[in-house]
Amino acid sequence: MASIPRQAYALNTYGRHPARQSRRHLGQGLDTVTNQTAGENPLKVFGAMLAYYRNRVGMTPEQLGARVYLSGSQIRKVEAG
Repeated sequence: MASIPRQAYALNTYGRHPARQSRRHLGQGLDTVTNQTAGENPLKVFGAMLAYYRNRVGMTPEQLGARVYLSGSQIRKVEAG
């Protein structure tokens, strides 16, 4: 069996594997959320991050709550800090 030349592997324009490239953008936009809450209560920071990622995947508080066995109102309270 012939080996595949390294250049034949799928790389994006930045020379990274596509799976690694997709992880690179996860923190973009989150900086805005954390900068707004910098120096605040850690619970508010966590709530802002939870709301950011929940919205990013397009879930409602009720949908997230169903996955973690909480109500939608409890998720909203955590997001509020």
